[in-house]
Amino acid sequence: MTRPAALASMGCRFVTMLSPSRGPERLVRAGQWTVAVLFAWFLIQVGASLIADLPLLSRAPQPAQFRQASALQTVQNQIDPLQTQRQGLEVQLGELTRRRGLAQENLSREPRASRPGGRPGP
Repeated sequence: MTRPAALASMGCRFVTMLSPSRGPERLVRAGQWTVAVLFAWFLIQVGASLIADLPLLSRAPQPAQFRQASALQTVQNQIDPLQTQRQGLEVQLGELTRRRGLAQENLSREPRASRPGGRPGP
């Protein structure tokens, strides 16, 4: 018996893997590992591109999606008269402010002695 055959018969697998007749088997296994690694890389890239595109597939929620139309209309009906009342009050405030300015102007023109409760000047 030759030495590699003797070692193989004793259960040494290392020697049988190095024998020249196992060369194509080793190439096939290396090729299988290469294909597995490339396929894993491909799956990782596809997953990454899918995750990157997820924000483009859906829209962000808008506040209008969460509003109830009937409740919104009820509140709007309550707000409209109040806004009209506010505008009227702003007009009155403007008129009163204008009158106050005229009254202050007239008061500053009058001599101090002619004012009620005023004292004659020195």
